[in-house]
Amino acid sequence: MSPAPCKPCRAPSQIQLGMRRDLAFDHRAAGRHPARPKQSFARRGLPKRSLVTGAKSTHARLAHANIKPMPNLYRTSDGQERKPGTSLPLLLADGSMVAGIWAGSATEEKLDWWLRKPGSQLAQSEPVAAIAVKADDNGEIIWGAAPTGARLIFVLEVSPPGKSYRLVKMVTTVASPAQVACFRHERFSLFGTLQPDGTIRRIPPAAPPVPHGPSQGELF
Repeated sequence: MSPAPCKPCRAPSQIQLGMRRDLAFDHRAAGRHPARPKQSFARRGLPKRSLVTGAKSTHARLAHANIKPMPNLYRTSDGQERKPGTSLPLLLADGSMVAGIWAGSATEEKLDWWLRKPGSQLAQSEPVAAIAVKADDNGEIIWGAAPTGARLIFVLEVSPPGKSYRLVKMVTTVASPAQVACFRHERFSLFGTLQPDGTIRRIPPAAPPVPHGPSQGELF
């Protein structure tokens, strides 16, 4: 005996759709499928026009990179403020001037790995007067003085395929207990100068400001 033919599929009725929505609500209420709150582009830290191509969108993506650059800002000895996502004037060990877009950080512990990448080389900033770190706990920007005559060290990478710009990563080191207490971040910038042979002459950091804890406006 041949099986009975299948009944044609019917679209779910409005009642059935309503039951499904109610069931999904019950699951979320029970904690089995917690609802995922919608996040705006601003909440997620993404530029609103991140899919637009071109130089402007490139800089926007770099400025909102998920890598935390350290420090988050710095001020040169002549008063200019430098920040991530912008082009920095840098100096190579042989005295050549180059430019690179600040796009994150490179840990000192893995510096050899960074420099093994084809075309990568060390570069240094202008003399710096102060640096600013974004605290991990509440995002507060905390400024501190740089040692006299110090520069910041960067890894200069080759240009991405089909691009004319180059990216740079600031070299960071493990923060001292005093720096962690002041800046509330586990990483800190590496101060020094590049020698003609390409090595780094380290310069000890200045004493950090007296820690004051999170600002009162962030406690509520």
